[in-house]
Amino acid sequence: MIIKYLCYIIRVTALADRLNVDFALIHKERKKANEVASMVLVGDVTNRTAILVDDMADTCGTICLACDKYVPLVTYHMIA
Repeated sequence: MIIKYLCYIIRVTALADRLNVDFALIHKERKKANEVASMVLVGDVTNRTAILVDDMADTCGTICLACDKYVPLVTYHMIA
């Protein structure tokens, strides 16, 4: 599972433990609303199925950018 906000780490860690899977997170910075300035993946998603979790998807820009940037690393599936 991939998360984008640090406040969700406790919740995602518990869920990942329950599902017996690893998790990664995306550190994202914005210069202005609805515009991602930079995005860094922390964790390993290589050769795995990735589940991208986003709390709010008004434009889906983060999901689209994450998929464009990280799908080449994920051999199996990217689920958003």
